[in-house]
Amino acid sequence: MTATTLKQTILQHMNQQSSSATKTLNLLSIGQRGVGKTVFLAGSYIELHSGFTAERPQKLWFDSHNSQEQEKIEKVLNYITQTGQYPPPTMKIASFNFSLKRHGWWKTKTLCDFSWWDLPGESCDFNNPKYQKLVLSSHGCCAFINAEALVNNAAYLPQLTQTIDQVAAIASLVNQHNIKYAIALVFTKCDLLAPEPLSLLQIEEKIQPLLSRLDAAKTNYQKFYSAIPLVTFAGVPQLKPTGAATPILWLVSELKRLHQTQPKQDLGSGLKQQLLSPVEQTFIFKQMLGSKSLPLILSGIGILGVVGIAVTSLWGGKPLAIAPKAASDTDSKIQAYEQLLQNDPGNFDALVELANLRIQQGQPNLAIPLMEKLVRQEPERLELQLNLAQLYKLTEQLPKAESTYDRVLLQEKDNVAALVNKALIRVEQGDRQTANRLFSQAEKAAPSNLKAKVRDIAKNSLSSRE
Repeated sequence: MTATTLKQTILQHMNQQSSSATKTLNLLSIGQRGVGKTVFLAGSYIELHSGFTAERPQKLWFDSHNSQEQEKIEKVLNYITQTGQYPPPTMKIASFNFSLKRHGWWKTKTLCDFSWWDLPGESCDFNNPKYQKLVLSSHGCCAFINAEALVNNAAYLPQLTQTIDQVAAIASLVNQHNIKYAIALVFTKCDLLAPEPLSLLQIEEKIQPLLSRLDAAKTNYQKFYSAIPLVTFAGVPQLKPTGAATPILWLVSELKRLHQTQPKQDLGSGLKQQLLSPVEQTFIFKQMLGSKSLPLILSGIGILGVVGIAVTSLWGGKPLAIAPKAASDTDSKIQAYEQLLQNDPGNFDALVELANLRIQQGQPNLAIPLMEKLVRQEPERLELQLNLAQLYKLTEQLPKAESTYDRVLLQEKDNVAALVNKALIRVEQGDRQTANRLFSQAEKAAPSNLKAKVRDIAKNSLSSRE
């Protein structure tokens, strides 16, 4: 697909869908430090403010939501103008909130709102709880690869392993759970390569391991070659982007198309709808990391989204083993949180962090009283109760686990995760009649695309006890 054809397709999608209600799309950026994520955003912004062209008769542009948002992007552009250099690598996570607008012949229309997360390269790590939260909140992502280094530096490709694994892991999950998601592969610094087909062939050859994995997962992705040279015009340094904004336009357009007939669903919500309890999303990240120990997911910041423990799979699998981690600074962290709780026994964040640390050390029995306190503090939060129930199951306290699922069902009678897990306990206790009733209720409550999965769980668990 040529750049011209792609832009025409983008405009066509935008025109078809502009009447739908707007909702913010969260766009994740993945890439190593210095790959050019910030330059890419600045170049895209500049290009979409550059005026009409014959190729783009209905101008699209980003509009900042408020003066503070505008100041953030202007700060990047002013740095370039004042120093004659590209901006330095991002030092902390920064969010840029924009409205994508179209200027027609008679009026200006907002097509959608989107948030762009500009991340330091070292933050792009599935072990980082903040990054995990951004991944689960995303509707699509841009993965950045330094094209110049890929072609000319033999040591660069091995350094891409983490980026490749992350993108492939997200693609695999999206495919397995039928989630609507799109990925833009952006090859940066193409202006530093010779403008000849050989460069494209070299890029294609070297990135085949990633492309093969994306193709195998039937990923909705597109490749883009970004050239944003820094030039001096009338004595003023400035970026001169060519097609820089196309990846974002494609990504937003594609996401609007994918979510055209139903509410927009981020990655985390998609996983939850696939009958994954909060705890089981931890296993998802374990698969992403490819490690033997389970990472901590979404802990802290006042919210316990997921507890990083070994769990019995909702699909009826055997419990995963917990491998205690070697002592490190974990012990000092435990002491610090215990001291904090002595002075402030109800500190929610401290309880969350200490529970996760106990689980991380392979001590779920010590995490249970902490989780019980959290549930008592906020009994209306079902994810806390589901985590507590999984801890009870892990420590073979099935009556307590079942009573916890009962409390969840009193608050939400059609909670599919609680229904299925309670049914599995009933199967284990030999109560097939109650298990059948719970499985039937779970199947009725499940989304239409998951009803067959509930039936499979019921069939497999019941047949294993015959």
